[in-house]
Amino acid sequence: MNENQKRAVIAYVALALLLVVYTKKLPDGARPVLPEPVTPGEIIVLFVYESDDLDNYTFDQRVAMDSGNVRDYLNSHNYEWRKFDQNKFDTVDKIPEELQKWADVMKGNRESLPWIYVSTGKAGIEGGFTDEAQVLTVLETWGGK
Repeated sequence: MNENQKRAVIAYVALALLLVVYTKKLPDGARPVLPEPVTPGEIIVLFVYESDDLDNYTFDQRVAMDSGNVRDYLNSHNYEWRKFDQNKFDTVDKIPEELQKWADVMKGNRESLPWIYVSTGKAGIEGGFTDEAQVLTVLETWGGK
C-alpha cells in the first residue's frame, strides 16, 4: 500500500467515526460535538471503559486503550488524558477539584464502550472505537501530528 492509499484509509476511518458521532441523536443535556477541528491544537482525552466487561471488548479495542503508541503520542504532546472505568465517580461524594472536569465528561451518555472523548475546550468528538489506528487518527486530527 503506497503512502496516498494509507492516507486515504486513515481519512476514511476518521470520517466514518466523525459521521457516526456527529449524526447520532443527542440525549437531553448532552453537549454536541463538532465534526472537525478548525485547526489541530491542545486537547484533553478520556478513555471510558467497563472493567467488568474487558473480556467482551475485541483484542484491538483493548490494545488501543493500553497502546504504547497512543500513550507516547499523548505524553509527547503533553496532553492531559485519563482512562477511567465508567463507574469511577458513582460512589464519590466530593470530587476533588483536579478531577472535576473528568467527572463532568463522565456524566455524558455513551452508546457503547469502550469510548473515547477528545476536546479542545471549544469543540470535540466522542464515540466508540475499533483499534489503535483509529484512535491515533482521531488524536492526530484533533491534536496535530
